[in-house]
Amino acid sequence: MSDIVRLPRVSRRGFLTAAAALGATAITGCRSETAATPADVTSPDAIAVAESLRPHTGRTVSTTLTAQRSQVDLGGTVAETVAYNDLVPGPLLRASVGDELEVTVHNRLGRSTSVHWHGLALRNDMDGAAPATPDIPGGAAFTYRFSAPHPGTYWAHPHTGLDADTGLYFPVIVDDPDDPGRYDAEWVVMLDDWTDGIGESPAQIFAGLRRPSGGHQMPGMDGMPGMNGHGAMGSAGGRQSSALGGDAGDVDYPMYVINGRNAQNPNSFRARPGQRVRIRLINAGSDTAFRVALAEHRMTVTHTDGFPVIPTEVDAVLLGMGERYDVVVTARDGVFPLVASAEGKKAITRALLVTADGSTPPVDYTPSELQGRLGTVSTFAATPDAHVRFRARRRGITCRAGRLDGELRMDDQWPHLRRYAAADRTRWAASGDDIPERDDDVAPDAPARTHLSGDG
Repeated sequence: MSDIVRLPRVSRRGFLTAAAALGATAITGCRSETAATPADVTSPDAIAVAESLRPHTGRTVSTTLTAQRSQVDLGGTVAETVAYNDLVPGPLLRASVGDELEVTVHNRLGRSTSVHWHGLALRNDMDGAAPATPDIPGGAAFTYRFSAPHPGTYWAHPHTGLDADTGLYFPVIVDDPDDPGRYDAEWVVMLDDWTDGIGESPAQIFAGLRRPSGGHQMPGMDGMPGMNGHGAMGSAGGRQSSALGGDAGDVDYPMYVINGRNAQNPNSFRARPGQRVRIRLINAGSDTAFRVALAEHRMTVTHTDGFPVIPTEVDAVLLGMGERYDVVVTARDGVFPLVASAEGKKAITRALLVTADGSTPPVDYTPSELQGRLGTVSTFAATPDAHVRFRARRRGITCRAGRLDGELRMDDQWPHLRRYAAADRTRWAASGDDIPERDDDVAPDAPARTHLSGDG
């Protein structure tokens, strides 16, 4: 059982008032996809109402980050960059659904910065994107405080200037207390294209991209680590990928890294043969989509961008910038490269899954799985549970954090019911029909004519 607190009932008048304040037909756990205007969502009253209806455990997860100049070892290459707590990636932030996050950021960069919580649905005055959230001036500190309403794999990075193309990023994991956890080990993997402190600065690259010539190639890239012996592509027209619909980016980076390590001296993850390993893949790159495969393994994709999908087996996945995939593999016996190919740029990097002693494949090794069945955004379908979970109860509709008194009717079929709670993972309690608890007992597209009502 979850220890999520059920807040007091919201009256019909309170519900309608809150809905009007938020500019939506419903709020938080019981809402449509109608967008609110900026004036509405920045209202302190509207924020307070929305926050009160989110799940709350009563726990607070606190941490402190210092953004500052750092020397970072990327696997034998030392980069002068900026980072959180002198780490790339920065420290993992982990919480459970309903926890309060309290993150104090000290800015020692000598310029303004921010922390944006990529993918998390949170109060916009804590989102880390100006003007909704003011930037943190140089020499100052700011504490971000917000609840974590949804489980999933997320990450954080600045929304100020070109700081996102530096070492200022870190993973954010929100655990679901209701998740059965059908895996034995977990590996958080952050992919990145890297230039800061080893090649041209992000500002120089940006200036080059503004010139009429178009694409940008780093000086002296041929033979650089992670270039797979092919060197730079040379022109914007050469960076092509049919999987991306043509354009594969504008910049050939001098290095590509996984968890802050290059292909020559990669990050390693140890597991035991036969273990089910959940790999949380996060693309922190600024201009690079990555095609990712684990040598001699197939991957079962379970989540995309934090939301569950119908488990689907693939050989490789393609992650655009900012995208996240959760995959599960059954570990074999040996040493296996997890290879990330910079799509359309003829460059690779890698990490290693190690379950036993063995030789490591050469640095330019590319597993055949990279050319196997490719999972992209169009491959996967959301599970019914990603949006609406029906549970056989006598009566009432229950949001994750509150009850609505009155009546709500939704006579529809599964594909349309999904949209009512796609953003907030509403858990609905259904009255009337005897709807099974197990997700696989209900066909995803089967009719589900159900009367949902409050306590009336």
